[in-house]
Amino acid sequence: MARGYTTRKLEVFSLSGHVGEGAADYGALFRRLAKLDDEKRSATVGEKLVAFSRIEITKGVAWFVAYEGVPEQRPLLFNVARGRERFGQLRADEVVAHKTHVLVDLSRREALIEYNHRGAKASDIAEVVQSAGRTLSELRDLTFDLVAVGDESFLKAVDRFTRIRIASIRVARPNPGWTDCYDELGDLGKKSKAQTITVEMTAQRNDTLSKSDGIIGVVRDLIKRKIAALKGARVVGQRGEEPSETTVSLDRYIVHRRVNVRKTEEGHVDDADIRRHMEAFGKSRRRSGGDS
Repeated sequence: MARGYTTRKLEVFSLSGHVGEGAADYGALFRRLAKLDDEKRSATVGEKLVAFSRIEITKGVAWFVAYEGVPEQRPLLFNVARGRERFGQLRADEVVAHKTHVLVDLSRREALIEYNHRGAKASDIAEVVQSAGRTLSELRDLTFDLVAVGDESFLKAVDRFTRIRIASIRVARPNPGWTDCYDELGDLGKKSKAQTITVEMTAQRNDTLSKSDGIIGVVRDLIKRKIAALKGARVVGQRGEEPSETTVSLDRYIVHRRVNVRKTEEGHVDDADIRRHMEAFGKSRRRSGGDS
């Protein structure tokens, strides 16, 4: 009888989808995914199987659970009193799974994703959306990505550097095309037919990269955009009189909210309770224009 509460982090991601050269219609995409047979809403990602539950769409908001597990891996059970282990039995079509809850605001092109250390991540969820969508003839050219919305506290962390030796960024193909981004990156990405593009710059010996212009200027601008395009950013350098270098990565600065969620008798997150928290978070972001 586990019950009680646990803390969960709800992270914010922007949707980035294209069909050929055009932007994806997210409402139509998720309505089509909701009608697929269950087995088609799954994909193998590395050694993992990631599958979606039934997708519910209400008033422009999609809700589903992503399950992640390793096929053919039997659960290992340990008897504490006897100090012995044994393997559990599964049916041929079952896996030991971990759950990740997802809420998608289709009009805002924004997803709230529960961070679960042992569950499916945003990249896994994006892979299933793309794979499942491509089973449909009208979406066979679909590319889909989930781009973390960077928090402006990342910029404050960058401002603490007295010297920036290395800065790198990875940019996703924005909506509706590369031309939404900077001309130089956009032109290169479009000609290359790229989904993402990575740029890294290194300062001259005993010098520093600019904290306001150039690549850091790009980072500052992209973080402040309503629709995120920045998939990753990393800054390496020195802060104050610290003798060693410090690395700051954007993946530690994703816009999020922490919530206390009820647990079930089995010790898992209560679906209805976390959904209530995610819907409240989504409503607050709509009211504030995405600033909360």
